[in-house]
Amino acid sequence: MGAERPGPRGGRGRPARQGYRQRCFAGDKLDENTAAAISAVSQGPAGAVRIKMHNKLPALVALGKYLGMFDQRPQNSHVIYAISDEPMSAEEWKKQYVKEG
Repeated sequence: MGAERPGPRGGRGRPARQGYRQRCFAGDKLDENTAAAISAVSQGPAGAVRIKMHNKLPALVALGKYLGMFDQRPQNSHVIYAISDEPMSAEEWKKQYVKEG
């Protein structure tokens, strides 16, 4: 066999379909929510339709902030942990970790 020649689809080596008709994108048949979710519609050189959707992450973050799902506390990055060579006594542990109540 000889060397593979680039095909009409941009050098992928696959021949284009003969007699293939591209359907038109019927944007008027979409409901309002689906149409709002679509960012762009484009058609490639081989006739393939590409539908790009909007990014959902910023909308979900905004919704989570609105509902109060995220803490707005600043992080304390200047925390110093003291590590001792000797274990705590029972009184020290009780004083630090046991809450009266």
